[in-house]
Amino acid sequence: MKLITAALVALLLWPTLLLAGEPAQSYNQANEAYSKGDYAKAVALYEAALATPDADLYYNLGNAYYKSGELGKAIASYRRALILSPTDDDANANLSFVRGKRLDKMEAHEGGTLWRMLSFPYRSISMNGHAMALALIVTVLALAVYMRFGEKRETALKRLKLAVAVALLLAVAETSMLAAKTYAQLFVTHCAITGKAWARSAPAENAEKVFELNDGTEGTIQREENGYALLLLPTGWTGWVPLKSVEIINP
Repeated sequence: MKLITAALVALLLWPTLLLAGEPAQSYNQANEAYSKGDYAKAVALYEAALATPDADLYYNLGNAYYKSGELGKAIASYRRALILSPTDDDANANLSFVRGKRLDKMEAHEGGTLWRMLSFPYRSISMNGHAMALALIVTVLALAVYMRFGEKRETALKRLKLAVAVALLLAVAETSMLAAKTYAQLFVTHCAITGKAWARSAPAENAEKVFELNDGTEGTIQREENGYALLLLPTGWTGWVPLKSVEIINP
C-alpha cells in the first residue's frame, strides 16, 4: 500500500519536478554556451531559465548581452540584478563599465559626498530588505514594551519612552525608504534604449525628430501612446520613442 501511495505521489509531482528542472538545465547550458563564446545562444538560454527573478541570473544575462554587443539590454539586466541585490559589487562594476561604453553620456546628478552618504541606506538595501528591517524594528519595540512590565513603574516608563522614541524614529525612516523604493519600482517605469532610435515631438512616425538616442541610453517612461513611449532623460529632455526600441527594466 505504501509503495502504491508513493508511486501515485511521484506521478502527481512528476510534471512539477520536470518543470522545476528545466530552468536549471537551461542555466547550465547557458553557462556552457557562454564559456564557448556562443553569446547569442547563452542569451536565449538564460532568458529561458528566468522562471523567477534572480539576481545572479540577471547578472549573467547582462554579461551575455554585453558580449553580444547589446548595451541597452545589458544595462537593463544589470539594473534588474541590482534591484534584487543592490550591494552586488560585480553587478555595480559591470554596470558602470558598460555605461562607459555608451555614445550618449547622460547621467542624472546624484548629489555630493554628503548626499551619497545620507542616501546610502536607501540605495544599498533592497525593497525586501527595508521591509524586513521595519518588521525587526516593530518586533524589538514590542519586546521592549513587554520587558518593561517587570520593572519599577518610574524606571520602566523612562526606559520605555526612550525605546519608543528611538524605535519610532527608525520606523519612520524605514517606512519612508520602503515607500520610496515601492514607488520607484511599481510606479516609475525605468528603461534603456536598444539600438539607435529617434525621439520625436509626437507619437507618430512622421512627427518632427527632436534628438537621436544610442544604444544603452537610460530614462523613464512617462506614458505610452500609439506604439510610442514618452521618454524622460536624466537631462530633463523628453521625446517620443518607438516602444520596440525600449527595454523595460522593472522586473
